[in-house]
Amino acid sequence: MPWHSCTVLTLGYRERLWLGPVGWLSALGFAASLGVAYAAATTARWGWVVAAGCAVVTAAFARHRAPLVAVSATDFTAGEAHIELRHLDGVRALTATQVTLLRRHADGGRGWWCAPGWVRTGVLVTISDATDPHEFWVVATRRPEQLTQALTDAGVPPLAHGSSSDR
Repeated sequence: MPWHSCTVLTLGYRERLWLGPVGWLSALGFAASLGVAYAAATTARWGWVVAAGCAVVTAAFARHRAPLVAVSATDFTAGEAHIELRHLDGVRALTATQVTLLRRHADGGRGWWCAPGWVRTGVLVTISDATDPHEFWVVATRRPEQLTQALTDAGVPPLAHGSSSDR
């Protein structure tokens, strides 16, 4: 099987965690302010060139750094990490409040996090692989119910809403 076929075998869930509107506006504001500074120091033409170049570089960097969350026939991918579905014990959708509470709780340090600050909701996935140093993953998603459904459709059992990250 070719190396790129894992992207073809998705089970209906694939999400790129792009910056939110505030992040994109901040990036454009930075590019514009840099362009204004260069225009004031040199010429308006250089200001436009610098602003456009900065906007393109910032957009490319944001695209490159935006984590991918996907469920394939055999794997769960979150950012640069992936794990085989057979090593997942359970999955539960998390509200923004639950993600915040888990970040602040001491148990949050036992897990692996793929949760950029611009995405507030997520899922909790418990790990059954004894060789994995983490007891659970917290993965950000803007569609926690759909990601939870895709994982349960792939055979990962749902966790009760009151359950913790115990192994």
